[in-house]
Amino acid sequence: GAVSAQETGIGMVMSVASEKGNIIRYWPESEDSGEITRIWQTTRKFHVYRAKTGMNDLQYEPVGTVNFPRTNADFKHYLSEEDYSEWIRLLNLRMEDKEPLPERATDLETMVLFSELKAEFLLAYGLGFLDTDVAKGEFYQYQVVREDTDGKMYGWGETSLFAREGNLELERVAIKTDSVTASDSLVTFRWSVEIPDFTDIDFMAIEDSAKRTLRKLRTYKGNAAYQEALGVFNRYGLNVSNTSFLTYYRINEEEDWHYLEKNMAAADSLGTGHFITSSIPCLPHDRVEAVLIAHDFAGNRGRRSATARGWAVGRGSLELIRVVQARDSVNSIIISWDSLPPYSYYSGIEIAKSSHDMEKQIIAVLPPEATYYKDTRVFPAGTLYSYYVRPLFTGINGLEQEVAATVIHSCTTFSKPVIPYHLQVAEKDSLVKITWEGAEDEAFHSYHVLRGLHPDHLELISGNVFEKEFYDTVAHLSPKLTYYYSVMSMNLMQDTSQYAVPVSFNLAAKEPVNPPPFLEVQIVNGDAFLTWDHVKLNNTDITGYLVQKSDGENYKTIHSGFLEGNFLVEKNIAAENTAYYRVASLSVRGDTSVFSPPTTLQGAVVKDENLPVTGITLADLENSVRISWPAVLSGSVARFRVYRRLPQEPEFKLLKEISPGNFYYEDTDVKSGKVYVYSVAMVNAENKESELYEEQTLFKE
Repeated sequence: GAVSAQETGIGMVMSVASEKGNIIRYWPESEDSGEITRIWQTTRKFHVYRAKTGMNDLQYEPVGTVNFPRTNADFKHYLSEEDYSEWIRLLNLRMEDKEPLPERATDLETMVLFSELKAEFLLAYGLGFLDTDVAKGEFYQYQVVREDTDGKMYGWGETSLFAREGNLELERVAIKTDSVTASDSLVTFRWSVEIPDFTDIDFMAIEDSAKRTLRKLRTYKGNAAYQEALGVFNRYGLNVSNTSFLTYYRINEEEDWHYLEKNMAAADSLGTGHFITSSIPCLPHDRVEAVLIAHDFAGNRGRRSATARGWAVGRGSLELIRVVQARDSVNSIIISWDSLPPYSYYSGIEIAKSSHDMEKQIIAVLPPEATYYKDTRVFPAGTLYSYYVRPLFTGINGLEQEVAATVIHSCTTFSKPVIPYHLQVAEKDSLVKITWEGAEDEAFHSYHVLRGLHPDHLELISGNVFEKEFYDTVAHLSPKLTYYYSVMSMNLMQDTSQYAVPVSFNLAAKEPVNPPPFLEVQIVNGDAFLTWDHVKLNNTDITGYLVQKSDGENYKTIHSGFLEGNFLVEKNIAAENTAYYRVASLSVRGDTSVFSPPTTLQGAVVKDENLPVTGITLADLENSVRISWPAVLSGSVARFRVYRRLPQEPEFKLLKEISPGNFYYEDTDVKSGKVYVYSVAMVNAENKESELYEEQTLFKE
């Protein structure tokens, strides 16, 4: 029967798809409880009509009628024994089947409450109709018509849905594990649940458009129009009063889930949200897993929550790491502890470390079955490290080892140093340069260089060398000899490596060393003053001079060692004797040149003369320049005068007067990067100054 001509819009009609069929639910649109009561009291039954979208001509056909229950038997007819017992228990009723329903069982508040809890209560109260003759995925439209006690018909409302496709609002329910607490025989899970407000949809516009689209399609299952329309029509608003939650669990290695219970969400005591709590009994150290599934009043289920895990272990039965040991290993420290029991709630072992200059920090997280850790970051040597070891847990809320097991240790065992390699020896700037390569080693301290005349007989010639090169300046080497060099490395504990393979070396042959061309002798107050050309200044092969004297037969050296300067005084010369003097150059290799032609000194007293100062040397010190000259022991010296000028200045300027008996002066008024020229004069007792005979130049580094 067509009812489109009847008056419509006085009630609300909603549809919910379930596995059993389509549930059509209706309720007066009025919010006035008195008006709602009047409507129910004047209603005889409801008629439900159905049309299937996709046919060329949309026609509604009757599919059933619904009467309000009048007696206890009418109400009991729609319920299972379990549901009926729950209803009786909650309302505290005691009734016979033929007794009419009491007022407290049919007042509006009770009807609304029970209808939200379960679809079976909705149907039993006559507030809904279950259409079981439907095919999954088909789109159905329904009209509901109210018949009053006078037999008059009123159009109540319309609704549409896809059969057996569930309630898509369940997908929007959010479930999150909030906490897991445990004892030795019980694991309690708590989930926070969020049920979003029902999405506001402009059904007037969307439904009409979706229906027209579906009617044009012969096959619409699975296409885009179907999916779009499914999201519109298969939604039924959820809230905490019509949504329940099913808890399932399994223990240890079980594959199948066991149903535990159904709960309604409860509000937090602070009013911050809603929660579900389930406790699962078990044995000590059992692993318990649980999931939660949202469930609407029609029996539709949402997605399964993420799996929550817990272990039945209390603080008293929790085994911890109490003792940790430490010992040396090569270039490392090994810390160890007893193994943990093989319970799956251990997730790992945390290793932390600190020292006097390092804040405590986590350096490793090991598998729970680990029993030791090797720390190779133990440098610099001698550093005391504190280690902290504790197990980590998963799924045990609030349980941890608050104070880690601790040990303090320092590494004192290091690997033997690696032998240096790629040893090379060469002359550079008149010096012998030794270079080599060495392996990177955190325990390295220094290198040591050795030299000898045979590869099997080498002697140490250096102190601690921290670079990979060394200049041999310790002694004078001869180009006539073959030298052998080697290098060894030393670690922080003063362990040394074997010698590097020795490398032979010969100095390049030098030109013959020439002596000063002549030697001059003068007698002053009975002393012989000998001077000669300072050829050392222009020849780096010359290290000094040798002066010899003869009385006409044999020449003898008249000084000890060798002379660095070009000046010598021989005291107390016999005036009546004739003597012969000669000078030779001494090479850096220890060789002596030929001697200069002899100079004859006749036995006559020479008048005291004011001789010029020669043999001046300059030394570049850290913050000054030292000017030195040969010692003059004549009593006629009153003082010395030190002069200085810059290269571009034509005249010397007096820098300092030095008292007799002193033979050097340090000039501190100098700057790096400048060139200075110095000279020295001698002033005798008659205040007569010698000429500035010799100049020396220095570049201040």
